[in-house]
Amino acid sequence: MTIKSSDVVFRYGNNEVLSGLTFSVPEGEVTYLAGENGSGKTTWILNAVNLLRLKDGKILYDGKSFDEVRTRISVSFDTTPLYPYLSVEENLKVLFHIDAEDTENHNFLNRMCLTDALLRTRAKKLSYGQKHRIGIGGALLRDADSYILDEPDLGLDPVAWEVVKDRIENLKNKGKAVLITGQNYPMLQEFVTRIVVLKEGKAIYEGSCADFLGKFGPNEGSLRKAFEISIGKERTHVE
Repeated sequence: MTIKSSDVVFRYGNNEVLSGLTFSVPEGEVTYLAGENGSGKTTWILNAVNLLRLKDGKILYDGKSFDEVRTRISVSFDTTPLYPYLSVEENLKVLFHIDAEDTENHNFLNRMCLTDALLRTRAKKLSYGQKHRIGIGGALLRDADSYILDEPDLGLDPVAWEVVKDRIENLKNKGKAVLITGQNYPMLQEFVTRIVVLKEGKAIYEGSCADFLGKFGPNEGSLRKAFEISIGKERTHVE
């Protein structure tokens, strides 16, 4: 289910964060929404799922509004809201409609270091990193058509990240539309296929990751370096 953002405008008071943001998230692709902190990535996501209301423009899913297709969309946020007095297993059932006792689901959660003991633990006792694992794990297990994943790499060790990456690649191969954000460029470069670069609330580049690297990073082949060149902010990094 293709996601299309058309001329999206959003303001916090007099501060315009999104200024006619237009881009698409096609089926069968992993689209990386790239931008510096404060560039509007999370604001766009909150508008895309009706947690904020657009001032102008549209965000549609195969031509339909979010309310018309909400059960076909799976979302994870950089901060995962959980019911504090419910167990992890209960939160997964209530928030994501995921049965943690299902064999396939159970194995996936365990591979993400969500152990049986942790699944029985009340959410109020969890660390930030554990809550984030639950959010991304629950979102990836949902049977949806489009996936919006805000910084899914946060707090994940290399083992858990490999599980997440494999799952995202599997969703892409099944023809799902996947949007991802994050700041860990080397990890994201391993599997994203498209990139949309945000600057000052607008998309200044949209295209394949390969074309982006060819245009902005032909020498180093580094996604981080290419991104910094594309926004006019070139620095030296050791990766």
